[in-house]
Amino acid sequence: MEIIGVALLVGLIMSPLAVARWVGFSIGRIVLDISGVLVGGALCAIPSATIWLMDMVRNASGGGPMSVWSHVLVVCSSALGALAGLLAVERFIYRSKFKAVACLLALTGFAIGGAVSFLVLLLMQYSSWGEQALLILCPLSIAATTVAGYSLRAAKLVK
Repeated sequence: MEIIGVALLVGLIMSPLAVARWVGFSIGRIVLDISGVLVGGALCAIPSATIWLMDMVRNASGGGPMSVWSHVLVVCSSALGALAGLLAVERFIYRSKFKAVACLLALTGFAIGGAVSFLVLLLMQYSSWGEQALLILCPLSIAATTVAGYSLRAAKLVK
């Protein structure tokens, strides 16, 4: 099962990159956009991850069950941070203007990448080395699908 999960995530990374390249994004632009998504998502998730960690500690010490809202807060802040990082790279390096449809497609790509990564995580949760692979591949697959979703509409608006 571990090989299937890793292959699924590698496919989820490579196919959106091929789509972004096919619609006209250069390799350098794809790499910079993925970097913006990863940095923005990580920076914006720090405050909500702190709240999630405090909720987990409270649960472990017998203070009550974990609330769902801390999980939702981490995912939402990470998605907004990923979008902010992508838009910052596009605005400051490539001077592209705000495109609402492209941003919605980027968030859709984020959701698809997150859903598939979660399903692969469920497949590989009891493996010996799968968790280490997931720590690297899951964020990359989410970032790749985010950039691919953004590129679908952004490239058509440029032409």
